[in-house]
Amino acid sequence: MTTKIIENYRISNQYYRLTLDCAEIAHQATPGQFVMIRINQEVDPLLRRPFSIHRQWTASNREDAKPEGIRILFRVAGKGTAHMASMAKGAKIDIIGPLGQGFRLKNPTFHPVLIAGGIGVAPLLFLADQLKVQDLPFQPLLFLGGKTSADILCQEDFQKHSFLLQISTEDGSLGHKGLIMEPFSAYLEQVMLSAKTEIALFACGPLPLMLKVAEVSRQYRLSCQVSLEQKMACGVGACLGCVVELPDEKNQPQYRRVCTEGPVFEIMSHE
Repeated sequence: MTTKIIENYRISNQYYRLTLDCAEIAHQATPGQFVMIRINQEVDPLLRRPFSIHRQWTASNREDAKPEGIRILFRVAGKGTAHMASMAKGAKIDIIGPLGQGFRLKNPTFHPVLIAGGIGVAPLLFLADQLKVQDLPFQPLLFLGGKTSADILCQEDFQKHSFLLQISTEDGSLGHKGLIMEPFSAYLEQVMLSAKTEIALFACGPLPLMLKVAEVSRQYRLSCQVSLEQKMACGVGACLGCVVELPDEKNQPQYRRVCTEGPVFEIMSHE
């Protein structure tokens, strides 16, 4: 479908937030799903680009207002996203969605723990919006990591949802100096000693981070869902360009299409 840009907000030199007028997609979307966007009608770039749905958008401040569009959080990483960053309010853009399998919320009494690496925070804010309306008995927690302080996004949005934040940057410019897995692993070691709550992990970020989160979740036998970042050509499972190798519950390699069987995968504990 063809939609219109409501706002193209520049967060920094590298990051932008795009608001699109697409009520039909917004009504159907669930946290963790994505859209495929054609940047322009030219030959280059030829293929659509996948973008996580950052959150639903409505022009009204009323809590019962229905969503009128979606927001996309993106980082300028090449020719396509650079062109998208330059697009003005009112410009037309071609979009397909919502696509893929999103996060699944099961037990309403669980303690949500979110882990985000860099731009991986994008779909987790949509998830946080949904967690807010569930009135959870436990304070949700977000481990947010990036290379520098410029890569730490959406802090205030999560704080408005009463999230407790643990921030890490590789250069030490904000929060803990080092990788996000360090404070995350330390937290699990401490909290699992008490074993008073049912922790559910939700993560999105680079594949190496997601593999480590999955490994830790199996170690402690925790409910865990990871959203994988992967380049895609079609977004509907036809081209097989986004296939990844993931171990099953018996630790046997299985090949999965991120666009249709993911991007969110549930990590099964090994027996």
